[in-house]
Amino acid sequence: MVNKQHVSRIQDAVIITVLESDISVRYASYVKPFWTAVGVNARTFPAFTPDTMPDTMRFENILMQKYASKGFTKPHTPTEKATWYSHIAVWRECIQAQRPYLVLEHDAIPTRPSSMCWDTSVDFQSFDLGAMGCYVITPKFATQLIHWLRFTHGVIDSGPGSLLWWIKEDKLLPADLIIPGDARYVPAATQVIDRRYGTVIDHYTGTEAEKYEWHDFPHYKEITLP
Repeated sequence: MVNKQHVSRIQDAVIITVLESDISVRYASYVKPFWTAVGVNARTFPAFTPDTMPDTMRFENILMQKYASKGFTKPHTPTEKATWYSHIAVWRECIQAQRPYLVLEHDAIPTRPSSMCWDTSVDFQSFDLGAMGCYVITPKFATQLIHWLRFTHGVIDSGPGSLLWWIKEDKLLPADLIIPGDARYVPAATQVIDRRYGTVIDHYTGTEAEKYEWHDFPHYKEITLP
C-alpha cells in the first residue's frame, strides 16, 4: 500500500536563494507566502555563485539532443555549475540530518497544493515540470547520487532533469524515482518569471549555443514582482 504524506509534514524544507542577487531574493520573497499558505515553512538556503562555488566536481560538455542536433555539445556555464553545487550542498545537509528534505528553487511556486503528496516509499519525487525546481530527496538517494556523480560516473555532463531520467531508465542506481514521464508523476508546482528581470541562471552566454534562439521553459507562470 502506498503511504503518502503532504509535503507540509516534512520537517526540513529549504528554498535555495542567491543572496548576492537582488532578483533571486525578490523571487524567493514572492513565492514564500504561497508555500506558507499551504503549510510549508521553507527556510532560506544560501546558493553558491560562480565566485563562491567550490571546485570538487568534474564537469564536461552537456550531452543534450537540442545541442547535438545542431552539431555541438555545450559546456556548463558558470551559473549552471553554481546551481549544481547549490543542490549538492543541500543534499549533503540532508545526509547529515538523516531526514528527507523538501527542496525548492527560489522561483518555485505551488500550483496544485492538494497534489503535493510525497510517496514515502520512494527515494526522490519531483513535483515541478522542470524536475528539480521542487522535489523531495531522501538521505539514502542523496548519498547514492553524490557518490555516483563523483566516483562512479565521475562527471556531470547533463542537466539535472536529463540526468535523473537517465539514471531511472538505465537503472544506474538502486533507487525509486518519481520524475516527469513516470506514470505516478503528478505536476503540482511550476516556476515563475517576471519578464522585466528574467532568470538568474544563464545557460548560453559564452558558448556556441549563444547564437541560437531557444524556447523558454514552457511552463513559466508569468508574474509581476512588487
